[in-house]
Amino acid sequence: MNAAERWHDYWHGFETERSRIVALRVLLFGLLGFDIWGVTLEHASRYGAGGFNVAQLELFDVLLGVPHPAIVAVGWLLGGYFCLRAAFGVQIKASIIGATVCYFGIYLWSQADSYQHHYLVGLLLTLSCFVPEAVWQATPADELSDADRERWFRVRHWGLRLIYVQVALMYFWTGVTKADPTWLSGATMDSLTGTPEVRAGIAQFEDAIGLARGEGYAWAATAVMLGEIFAGVAFAVRRLWLVGLVIIPWFHVGVEILEFDIEWFSYYMIGLDVVLLMPDAGWRRLRLIADGPRRWLTANPTGGTARMAIAVITAAVCGYGASTIPVEGNDTLSMVIGGFTLLACWPTPRIGPRFPTYTAVMQVVIVGLMSSSVMYFESLYDMYRLWGGDLRRRGQTEQAAEKYAIANAAMPGKPARRHQQAQLLERMGRFDEAVPLYEESMQVHRAAVERLTTATHRDPTDAELFFELGEDQLRLADRCQTLVRIRGRTGGDVAEMQTCQRTALLGAAEAADKGLALDPRSREGLRLRSQVRRANRGR
Repeated sequence: MNAAERWHDYWHGFETERSRIVALRVLLFGLLGFDIWGVTLEHASRYGAGGFNVAQLELFDVLLGVPHPAIVAVGWLLGGYFCLRAAFGVQIKASIIGATVCYFGIYLWSQADSYQHHYLVGLLLTLSCFVPEAVWQATPADELSDADRERWFRVRHWGLRLIYVQVALMYFWTGVTKADPTWLSGATMDSLTGTPEVRAGIAQFEDAIGLARGEGYAWAATAVMLGEIFAGVAFAVRRLWLVGLVIIPWFHVGVEILEFDIEWFSYYMIGLDVVLLMPDAGWRRLRLIADGPRRWLTANPTGGTARMAIAVITAAVCGYGASTIPVEGNDTLSMVIGGFTLLACWPTPRIGPRFPTYTAVMQVVIVGLMSSSVMYFESLYDMYRLWGGDLRRRGQTEQAAEKYAIANAAMPGKPARRHQQAQLLERMGRFDEAVPLYEESMQVHRAAVERLTTATHRDPTDAELFFELGEDQLRLADRCQTLVRIRGRTGGDVAEMQTCQRTALLGAAEAADKGLALDPRSREGLRLRSQVRRANRGR
């Protein structure tokens, strides 16, 4: 075989187990969907802040102008929706393209959230768009003979090889960039290591093998550089996959141990390492995972009318579910999701769903996961909290109050930004609107204090729990003090709120003392005690 044939075979002769590709689809798009909803969404408030933007590509500035946080938020919600559709096998190719447009498009639109791993994920999404839907599918459309079945479980496409090459380039170039004196000295790793337990462990390692202080970091830095260069080679050369599987994931485990703040990137890479480097023999043993749901998937209504009714009802349910998410532009979000749900479920020739019942159920599940995720992770609340804070600092009081109102809607029954919203409303002279919010804020914080008090009774050995209780007691005291001022201004009864303030301050002092008794050196506890003293002096 000559060089040209080898080159062609390297790309077009790449074949692997279908179970591996299905696992890659579920892992990459499933993790990315929850990452967008749970972490990335919070960053939307950065986009277009102060009317300023610098795009990754100048063309985006010319065509789209300055991004708006609400548009970015809706785009990311839709991106997560398309990711989960791809992960669950609903119109896979179209869903991957939709996820790529939303995720990579927003990344290229602005440098406000410009991390290298976002660029890598955008490239992987783009490459995934070139892989045919038939390669991603987990279940054959028809019954297959044993021979055909064996052939079906082997997939081949140049796009799959390109995904390996992209990951290889990422690792290799990352290793090359570390081949400089500053990194190899270990100073960078030393400065990034803040956990006392990790520092103590490295010191013990240095003592055990007779190294001077600091040399352990230099050894580790050199090992990381060489390991990343090897990882690039391992992903490109199939014979090294098993060795890479044993070695490469530990780089990312180490990153998490050192507590580097790179969000979920380590989990992406650990998952990709395991899925892409596990030998084919391992995936052949896992085929049942991909083929197991088949009987349930094929249990579908046969009548066209029934399937159309299911499509319409499912679209209405998903559209309504999206409309309940407290985000500006949820009407647009609702219409887009409702429309794509209808297309996914409608029995159209050639593009209709292969498994209508499964598709309809998954569409409802995905919208439910989207709604619950933004509440559970509090990402939507954080987005509007940060957006409101930025507007307040810029003197845009009315707009800030509006954003705080949405933030509060995303955190019903929990301490949110009611007090801050009330302050802004009072500043604007809207006293009648401010007073109920002040009172609601006090009641919410009182309920939070009660919950934490119960938690400390259940676990009286958790110092952090006592510190959290003390901080909430201080916030409650502040809310009660505000109501003393408000009721005094209107001629109302202030005795109850004065008692509330005193009780909360006493509770904060007691919580600080109990926490410090458990952890005397805690900076958090010492700071809390100092705050309590200042609060008592300011009464």
